[in-house]
Amino acid sequence: MMSKFSVLLFCTACQTQGVIELNPSAVGDSADLVDTGQSEPVFVTDFSWCIDLEDGVLDGVGYSGNLAYLGNGAAIANIAEGSEFSALRGEELIEFRGERAVLMRSGTGGELADFSVIATPYFLVEQPMFSWWQISEVREEGIWLAGDLMDEAGYVLASFEIPVETGGYVPGRFAHQAPIEGLEEIEVGQGRVGQSVGQWVDLTEFVGQVIQFRFYQYTRIPQNAFFTLLDDFCLGATDELAGVGALPLGEPVDWGF
Repeated sequence: MMSKFSVLLFCTACQTQGVIELNPSAVGDSADLVDTGQSEPVFVTDFSWCIDLEDGVLDGVGYSGNLAYLGNGAAIANIAEGSEFSALRGEELIEFRGERAVLMRSGTGGELADFSVIATPYFLVEQPMFSWWQISEVREEGIWLAGDLMDEAGYVLASFEIPVETGGYVPGRFAHQAPIEGLEEIEVGQGRVGQSVGQWVDLTEFVGQVIQFRFYQYTRIPQNAFFTLLDDFCLGATDELAGVGALPLGEPVDWGF
């Protein structure tokens, strides 16, 4: 049974601590996921379209400009590779798939009300595979992720939880920072570099319909505002994700926001 759901996207002054630094001059050209170099694999793709964030703005995920503060203390930003955007260490060493990605950072309360949200434009499902790439600051003990498929009337067609993927990334702490309970692997030092992990859902049952994706993130641990980076939201097939199983779509869920 479908449930109606609406999310108000708005910007106000952000009360959370933490730094987001943007470099407007770092806007690159559209990313090409097909690598034709001799030393790298060539990925076969059949994309209808992609949101790759390389334009330096947030138009493709529901906001204007390159930075949006939400009234719950969360933030959304178009981030350039090499930027510093966390109170912990190591994020400037993360290798992006292109030059830029979208950052979702929830508020510090550790509550549902501190969630961050992004949304794709409405689009016609012409191919069954919809994919994206994720790298989160910490594992599922510290972050929760989920998504909804929406129709044009604002009804939720399907919901799904998204496994939190760090891709091996572990941030480091500064010497003055206390350990984070439940995430003891975050030690004083630079941390460990990871890489983005591809995820996708099968839209076969929605082919021919016009839908929208919404993605939600929040921090499970109070007094922390962990980030998730998402990139390359693409409709269409790619063998770059060959062998990766689709995330299961479930019945509409009222997440409690």
